[in-house]
Amino acid sequence: MVDAASLYRAIAGVEEDGTPQPWRFAFSRHPRNFNEVVKDPNRGPWTRKNPDGAVVPGHTDAYEQIVPINEQIAWVHRFSDGITRDSGDVLMELMEFVLEWRTVNKRPLSAFTKD
Repeated sequence: MVDAASLYRAIAGVEEDGTPQPWRFAFSRHPRNFNEVVKDPNRGPWTRKNPDGAVVPGHTDAYEQIVPINEQIAWVHRFSDGITRDSGDVLMELMEFVLEWRTVNKRPLSAFTKD
């Protein structure tokens, strides 16, 4: 059975002495530049080690899954127009642009609507 302190450390992402585990840092709402995550050599593809010692692509640990999700969607960026946007803002603006383009070009408002 896992003791409470070990469980706390696993959830908190810290070692026994309280030092944060570097791979667990999630920079939510911190600025991110183009290709900053993809080109970082320390953020290569994650793998897992099976009980037989084989290393396989992918990972099953929930915390290991949360970190890359955060790296992809929880950022902000100051764009060339001087406005800082997060990924949600970008998607909303992009969809508004798509809707305007489709209207001007007399196209269906959804790519999934039949003509």
